[in-house]
Amino acid sequence: MRYLLKNANVFHIDGVCSSANVLIEGAKIAKVSVQNIEAAAQEYDLSGYTLLPGLINTHVHLMDCFDGFNEDKLKVWLMSGFTHLRDQGILSKHTTKDAVIWREKLKCSNLFPSISVCGKYISSVNGYGGIEPIGVMTERKLERL
Repeated sequence: MRYLLKNANVFHIDGVCSSANVLIEGAKIAKVSVQNIEAAAQEYDLSGYTLLPGLINTHVHLMDCFDGFNEDKLKVWLMSGFTHLRDQGILSKHTTKDAVIWREKLKCSNLFPSISVCGKYISSVNGYGGIEPIGVMTERKLERL
């Protein structure tokens, strides 16, 4: 599917470009121009609207103790402008393999942000919560045991 977004304000590295046109082919941006783009595409007039790059949240816990693998939450992230989430560690009974299988299943849809998954949460022994995080301690702490 091809879409042509016309007359949008577009954020870019040097600021905001007014009245830009954006051609989208499938899930990729094919062209951005202040000139008219001639293409057979479904057109949307975005006059008065602003486009910005997708946001990335680099600190989420997607597989937490209470609500792991929640696809409704992922949709909310995407609708809030986050196109990528970076998981910071599994805080549940799930394994890294479970998380990777879940992520791969979601890759086939554009309804969810992309995800970088992580393994078990690493914490000090009896430290920050979670179910069975990987406990670590200093050499000095080991000497006292």
